[in-house]
Amino acid sequence: MDIKTIELAPYKAKYRVFLTFTCLAVIIGYMMVSNGWVLIDDTMRAAEFRNIFVYVIIGIAFLFSLWQSQQRKKLKLTEGFGEKLRLFTHTFGIRLWWHLVLASSASFLFVLTGRTVFLYFGVLDIVLVLFTYPAKPIFRQELEEEDIVFLE
Repeated sequence: MDIKTIELAPYKAKYRVFLTFTCLAVIIGYMMVSNGWVLIDDTMRAAEFRNIFVYVIIGIAFLFSLWQSQQRKKLKLTEGFGEKLRLFTHTFGIRLWWHLVLASSASFLFVLTGRTVFLYFGVLDIVLVLFTYPAKPIFRQELEEEDIVFLE
């Protein structure tokens, strides 16, 4: 019987870096707008740009959710702990990048239009990153393995 081990330190380090950058993206956008740096003051032009970006983000989010469901199915069908862990590690990294891109996009739209709804979207992305913390139960659930030994 093979011992299934996961070293948590690299996952936690990567998580902290992405959480920091996600927070920075939102904070920088907030600071810019609070200091009067709204790029498009014209409400009609801002609405045009906002709509285009929002529709693009919604389309990409739809594609990302499809990709994530495919990754979960692939993970369930994968044999071997090493291969499952490799696939999970890849998916974990992509999720972190996704939240950073969303928070940065929300911050950009906030600076572009000055609409506070985009600040709220950025804060929501920070909260969603908090849910991706690499905790032991998440590994057990995603990998469908109960006998994992975690190394701190």
